[in-house]
Amino acid sequence: MIDVFKQLGISSHVRDVFSPYMIFDAVEELRFNYGYQQELFGVNRHLVPVTDACWFAGQWNPSRISHVFMAESAMEMIAFFERKTHMYKNTDQLLFIATGLSPSKKLLAEIGELFKARKFTIVHDNDLLGRVWSVKVAGWLFGKQFKIKYLPGYKIKVYYLDCYYCLPENEFNLNQVQLKLGMRLKVKTIYPRVGRTFIQQLQYEHLL
Repeated sequence: MIDVFKQLGISSHVRDVFSPYMIFDAVEELRFNYGYQQELFGVNRHLVPVTDACWFAGQWNPSRISHVFMAESAMEMIAFFERKTHMYKNTDQLLFIATGLSPSKKLLAEIGELFKARKFTIVHDNDLLGRVWSVKVAGWLFGKQFKIKYLPGYKIKVYYLDCYYCLPENEFNLNQVQLKLGMRLKVKTIYPRVGRTFIQQLQYEHLL
């Protein structure tokens, strides 16, 4: 674990936060449990499962949680937290959740209901697929079913109930969807400014 994390510049503080929720195997790969499936992360590969279960880390008692973070993969969550750890001092009040590649609508609805009084942050990739994922996850958390369709001419069509709006691809994100539909979900999004993912950002910074 120390070697993989050292190559990404992961601090000892962040390692301590997440170590109870991962396995370091004999071939020097990190494993994260999503029910009966696992995410694998090593020097030469990163495999994220397609599953209806989630990976959880951190505080689980709803009365003690102040903030819930959602990401597609556990390793992306760790990379995000390495870049932003200075913003969150009380780690015993944080819950981290990775959905895998195929989020369960039912499970996300249950999470949204259980933690509806808490702050939510969705960590997504800096590309169109990441923005689509963030919109869908936000909707499922708060009982909103969005249908998203890609149109010719680099446009995105968003359906909600009997309404729909079109947005240019480069303007499509959760904030714009909320503005167009006249709603305000209690969630914020964050994405890397360098590279497509926070993992890539750490790799660039440490010249991997």
